[in-house]
Amino acid sequence: MLAAGTLPAAAQALDEDPSQQQGQQEFKLTDLGGDGLLPDSPAPDESADPDLGLGSAEAEVVFPNLGSSLSALAVASAAPAMGDAAMDGAITGPLLPEGANSTLTSEPVLLTIQLDANRQEVLEFLDDNGVTPANVVGDYLEAYVPPTLLGALAQQTGVSRVRESPPPFDDRGTRTPSSALSAHGAATWHLNDYTGDGVKVGVIDTPTTATGKDGFTGLSHLLGTDLPSTVVGRCYTDVGNPTSKLANCDAAGGDTHGTRVAASLMDIAPDAELYVANPRSWADLHSSVVWMHGQGVKIIVQSVSWSHHGAADGTSPISPSPLNTAKWASDNGITWVNSAGNYGKRSWYGSYADSDGDGYHEWSGSGSTADEAQMFQLSASASVYVSMRWDDTWGGSTRDLDLEIRYSATEDGAQTVVEGSADVQNGGSNDYPLERMYLPVDRAGYYWVYAKK
Repeated sequence: MLAAGTLPAAAQALDEDPSQQQGQQEFKLTDLGGDGLLPDSPAPDESADPDLGLGSAEAEVVFPNLGSSLSALAVASAAPAMGDAAMDGAITGPLLPEGANSTLTSEPVLLTIQLDANRQEVLEFLDDNGVTPANVVGDYLEAYVPPTLLGALAQQTGVSRVRESPPPFDDRGTRTPSSALSAHGAATWHLNDYTGDGVKVGVIDTPTTATGKDGFTGLSHLLGTDLPSTVVGRCYTDVGNPTSKLANCDAAGGDTHGTRVAASLMDIAPDAELYVANPRSWADLHSSVVWMHGQGVKIIVQSVSWSHHGAADGTSPISPSPLNTAKWASDNGITWVNSAGNYGKRSWYGSYADSDGDGYHEWSGSGSTADEAQMFQLSASASVYVSMRWDDTWGGSTRDLDLEIRYSATEDGAQTVVEGSADVQNGGSNDYPLERMYLPVDRAGYYWVYAKK
């Protein structure tokens, strides 16, 4: 059934190595021999089955509308009042050894909540339990929800799909100061009085996974020199909390990516009026674009990638997804300029293969010589984000694939499942051909990525 489909997958290992530019090292799944990959990864077999941990694809998904990871967290955090019936056959607590990586947390988790009915009732349920949504966009909510409330949230009528908020990634490119001027032949345009005078332009940048702060560090020091003396900002202190203070875009110890993009833009259009925003989430991005439109901005530059949220055909079923936000901007007279291609050769794309019938996708080779894992050697300060999508219907997907991340202290050591994504694809209206997982790394060693049918 899957042989005719294709299985594009992407992963990033983000390593806070001070020797790397901006303190971040990035990888994505690619073909063997590519950046960040070690060949000849051993395949799983019955004699060396890994220890299963929280989030394993083998765990029952008690609350399908939460997805596998959040469902496991809900069960692990459940109060006894939830009842034994709901727990039958499920994980009843975290199975990872002490000190292992885990999504288990007592802190509120930033979630995206999709509704298909009863919007007001769900809002009242959250309010009754002390949760105020950070953003509400139609049938889509963003909110910090305590793990102990996950099970009850999943059972609210109208809650169709709940997931952790996906992270953004800066699309980094190499640049030397003022290279934009010559690269685009802007001097000739300037001589003919095309300098951006009377045009309002916007630059959108985001916190990076490595710094967790923002992309406009150093902006205030360039006001009146490389940047206009007056810059208007929508600067977030948290999801759903925008301010007009540029200081909240210019966080010490953050990332200069957005500042450098803005400086490049002003090299080309030195007389333009500049607006900046540092949204933290999809709904923040949407509200930032609506705000820029209200300010009269006609061009928006976003050098940011967001994780998979549609079928790669320009559409998304999620109302405030970046794709739909870009379309909204275009429909409202804004020229949208987005970076693209930075990770084009650092992603894996191909047909699903399982010649030995063990359920694990073969990235390369076949049978006994197949490579069924992508392996990364990571430091304890790294983090891993893996996203996989495949050919199927977005909303009604029936091809069910899962992801696993395993850990071993040595390259040939026993592997333990430390994170998994095993959402249900069973033809439901909110079943998407998508699996993704994020793992902060707290132990140096080897991390193995498997795709499983």
